[in-house]
Amino acid sequence: MTERIATTAAYAVQGFGFAVVLTSIPGYKDRLGMGDDVVTLVVLGVCVLAGLGSALSGVVAALRGARTVVVGGLLLAAAAVAGIGLAPSWPVFFGAIGLYGLALGAVDAAMNMLGIDVERAHGRSLLASFYAANAAGGVLGALAVSGGALAGLGQPLALPLVALLVAVGAAWLALRLPDGGRPVPEAVAPDAVVRDAQFRDAQVKDAQVRDAVVGDAGVRDAPVTWVAAGTIALLGAGMLAFPVADSAVSSWSATFLRDVLAASAAAAPLGYAAYQAALIVSRLVGDGLVERLGRVRVVRLGGTLGALGSSRWRPPRPGPSPCSASR
Repeated sequence: MTERIATTAAYAVQGFGFAVVLTSIPGYKDRLGMGDDVVTLVVLGVCVLAGLGSALSGVVAALRGARTVVVGGLLLAAAAVAGIGLAPSWPVFFGAIGLYGLALGAVDAAMNMLGIDVERAHGRSLLASFYAANAAGGVLGALAVSGGALAGLGQPLALPLVALLVAVGAAWLALRLPDGGRPVPEAVAPDAVVRDAQFRDAQVKDAQVRDAVVGDAGVRDAPVTWVAAGTIALLGAGMLAFPVADSAVSSWSATFLRDVLAASAAAAPLGYAAYQAALIVSRLVGDGLVERLGRVRVVRLGGTLGALGSSRWRPPRPGPSPCSASR
């Protein structure tokens, strides 16, 4: 249980720091004179470097364990957050936020390695609950930025304080995280995955759903058909669409609230907090739904809800916003 708690905390610390970096974007624009075009390139650069960090994470974790990557990555992220807050110019800022991107990707990959190891050890689905903790950290991070704005703390003071909290969290995790993420011998991996009957039940439900969709044995045993290819393409489209929508909300909600809806500096981070709060709800019930319904039905349900939510979006109407009208 201690390993599960520590792994949950790692997800929360990562979510906390990430939320602070994202919801502070309006402050970067004001402090360094950045336009939306520059912010777009910064976000793109962070994503690219995060991918590189994830790739490097696998190599280091195989040699030193995922715990080393998580703790080291969080310490690197803390240093980067402090650098972002103290940066006096664009070049220093770009260097600091690039370093944060590398750390972000490395920690993301390594904490998922640990999450899967802990999930296997418990023999049940746990990843959704870990990501609920990540979202909870996101809520706290957004509230911290909002509180800092209310208190009149500038980024050169507020972000180093956040960095200190992340570093303290990393030090605590260094003593408690499991040392997982190393290659698992093939002889023991299958037994670890199916150790618990509930985990096996989820796999059985997936198979039952696939059988119901595909049809009789003759069709199932056939080579890849246009139906299978279409299914893969549909899943790929969903996997492409979700990060786009998620990034739009995560990276631009604070800027949208402040620049378009004229929200205050303290109110702008709250849009991200609301988004993360909704994620907490879905992720807390996610593991139970997987065990009850199977992964296939859960993917269908989540995809349908996401499509319905996206269909309700409308571009803002020109004219004074409620926020500006109330001032």
